[in-house]
Amino acid sequence: MRRLTCRRIRSYDAQIVATTRARSTDAAGKTRASGHLLTSGRLVALALGLVLLPVVVSAVGVVVSVGTSYLAGSDIGLTELRTDDVGRHPVLLGPYSRDGWNHPGPALFYALALPYRLAGGHSIGLGLGALLINGVAIAGMAVVAYRRGGIAFTLITLAGCAVLMRALGPAFLRDPWNPFVTVLPFGLLVLLTWAMTCGEAWALPVGVAVASFCVQTHVGYAPIAFPLLAWGGTWLAVLAFRQRGPEEHKLRSHDLVRAGVVAVGVLALMWLPVVVQQLVGSPGNLTEVVRHFSQGEGQRHSLAEGYRVMSGQFGLTPQWLTGHIAVVQFSGEPDLLSSAPLPVLLIPFGLAALAFWRWRSSDAIRLVATLILALALGLFSVTRIIGPAYEYRFRWTWFVGMLASVVVIWAGWTMISRRAHAARVMPLLLGVPISALVVLGGVNAVSAVRAGTPKDDISAAVRAVGPAVEAALPTDVAPYWPVKG
Repeated sequence: MRRLTCRRIRSYDAQIVATTRARSTDAAGKTRASGHLLTSGRLVALALGLVLLPVVVSAVGVVVSVGTSYLAGSDIGLTELRTDDVGRHPVLLGPYSRDGWNHPGPALFYALALPYRLAGGHSIGLGLGALLINGVAIAGMAVVAYRRGGIAFTLITLAGCAVLMRALGPAFLRDPWNPFVTVLPFGLLVLLTWAMTCGEAWALPVGVAVASFCVQTHVGYAPIAFPLLAWGGTWLAVLAFRQRGPEEHKLRSHDLVRAGVVAVGVLALMWLPVVVQQLVGSPGNLTEVVRHFSQGEGQRHSLAEGYRVMSGQFGLTPQWLTGHIAVVQFSGEPDLLSSAPLPVLLIPFGLAALAFWRWRSSDAIRLVATLILALALGLFSVTRIIGPAYEYRFRWTWFVGMLASVVVIWAGWTMISRRAHAARVMPLLLGVPISALVVLGGVNAVSAVRAGTPKDDISAAVRAVGPAVEAALPTDVAPYWPVKG
């Protein structure tokens, strides 16, 4: 009996020791994981700060160097008039179109209203609003990239954004013109669509808001944004009701219902002004828009032209990398409509897609599928343009080309990390995009400092004729430009 008791005691002691070691191991593992997440979070914050540095520098430059000397005119002047009406008069229409109707909705004016008011009602508030919109779009891309692609994909994506910002130029980022201020939000929409295909329910209402902003601000996004939204929403529904597949892609039905309810609320809120205008207008603006694209007369564009526009971002020296834009001198249309370089960069993109397929990397495969859909929709959207297809309408194609190259670099990163010793190669892999971001952030910041006054010639013309126009106005009509001083 005594021997049996001793054996049981030793057995219990052994179990206690084993349990204690297991708990210690789990705690150490959790500590290491927590430390890894903390380090990754700091790296992402550093990278995002480097990308947004030119945005901050540009905002400071606009306030300090430009100030009230800038007076908006032309299309931006019309935008200022509508923005100034927010909170004072009903604002139901979007930016005016050269074809005699307005873009679908006033989301841009409501987005610019707060920065404009904070700037004291001066024209620089529009530029600050554009910088805020673009900065939020970049930050949103970083969030989606980190949640779905991890530290590697996030750093590469932010480096790609910095390259794209360099190609677009500092004046582009602070320009509230509707074809320009929608480019980076469209990029965010592409990544939000990818997040939806991976089971991120929260991306649905956010995607509805971003897609609505893009379409209301420029109708040219309608053939692209809404199908992307439908693609992501369909995947969410499939993942919610199928309840199979990898654990990271499982989605509970009530999560989808909650996201759907919020998305419907966002949709109703953002499109309420459009519906009201359609009901009280005679005819409504949406009727005019539909009539233009269904019955309008003018130059039509082919699928071949759409292919050349999209494939042009996959040449050896694409526009998103160099910033060089070649246009027809008398029409303002891009040379890509008639001739495009050989899309050689599609080859590594295809190889990257094949590699991710072989590695069974489901998130990466879904991103590739979303990008292919965006390319196909972009090709089709060119055929919906009636009249000259001006080059400024296609800046969003730059993001698609850039993101495809990000996918290629991500595949190369994955291949190296799979074949090499992770602990040895990871510091080098992380150092490359961080170093690139340091250089690009500095270069872009210097360019932002040197940007000068926005639309200096138009501003000078408005300041020259402003007093005479003000004097000719009735005494009960206040001008929108600050002519004092």
